[in-house]
Amino acid sequence: MAAPSQVFFIVMESYDSWPLQHKYASLNLTNELKSLASKGIYLDSVLPAASSTMNSLSSLLSGIPYAGVNMSLIGPQQPASKLSLFNQLEQLGYTSQFFYGGLLSWQNVGQYVLSQGADKVYSATDAGGKGSAGVWGIDDGQLFDLVAEKTQAKSFNVIMSGSYHGPFNLDLTQYDYPFKSAADYPSAIQELETQLLDPYVLGHLWYSDKMLGSFVRKMQQRYPDALFIITGDHYSRRYLHPRPNLYELTHVPLVIYGNGVKSSMLNAQKIASHMDIAPTLLNLIAPANTAFYSVGQSLFSPTAERTVFGFQTVRNNKQLWRGDLSALYEYYAVNSLDKIQLMPTQTQAFKEIDAETEQAYNQYMAQAWHLLTQGKK
Repeated sequence: MAAPSQVFFIVMESYDSWPLQHKYASLNLTNELKSLASKGIYLDSVLPAASSTMNSLSSLLSGIPYAGVNMSLIGPQQPASKLSLFNQLEQLGYTSQFFYGGLLSWQNVGQYVLSQGADKVYSATDAGGKGSAGVWGIDDGQLFDLVAEKTQAKSFNVIMSGSYHGPFNLDLTQYDYPFKSAADYPSAIQELETQLLDPYVLGHLWYSDKMLGSFVRKMQQRYPDALFIITGDHYSRRYLHPRPNLYELTHVPLVIYGNGVKSSMLNAQKIASHMDIAPTLLNLIAPANTAFYSVGQSLFSPTAERTVFGFQTVRNNKQLWRGDLSALYEYYAVNSLDKIQLMPTQTQAFKEIDAETEQAYNQYMAQAWHLLTQGKK
């Protein structure tokens, strides 16, 4: 496809895969992303780099997998990673910008993204600094308005949202959010458990999705050839009921949407990790035979069977492990029916991780540690 005039890489706070599953469709929580997914590439078997915002974001931008060390504190003290997504997009002629709805002092995020090559950095301060979340930052609607205001000619824009995060102070009635109490949930959902997630908290996910959809429509109208890459930073740590399966506790969605992007370009069942997003983007928009650095692999590579890693998480086509692999960890046998049926379809038996897969994980983390401390030689 032709290189787009604008690239928007949107990392949504706590936006995990479970709300997009068919069995929760009656809640209508993520209809905007579902609509984009239906018109572009959508994967729901994507492992995040980490279970927290800054660690996942650092990996996505630097190209270095998270291996247990906070990169946002180390990164500014040394040269930018040669795998930096900012720098590699700039080599393709894009001005790079980073937008965050909080304050740049949080987790040293401002200095970190600058150290990785971002040309310009914007935060809540640039949008007046006041939103429903108080000191946490501006609301996603304000953040997306700021991006729309600051978008430049041929720019690569990384956006880190924040509204689906405490303190959850939005007035949702002004947006016509339908659930006032758990009694308003669809009857099948109410029958799941006596303890369901507070609909007011869940409404902040609904709001973030609503603002996301509005922003994409606005930008696509302004820039018809714009490309959008959308994922979650990590799983939300908030679940509809107390018994989620391990798949639902670990995965984030990935949507690639824009002019020239078709669902037929990629098998929707393909598994991936956060580290595959950068090479996939570069593969999609860079001229043929362009060389670039990556730990992950382009999702357009013709591989059927694969094992992918996140921090203390391992996934292949049929199995998933999470935890300290040398001691205590959880196991899940991948079952597509679990995405459709509200109650589990089968009892899960534990399976120990095999030595070859554990060794591959340890080598992957050792490589990440080397890239962080020594760089690419």
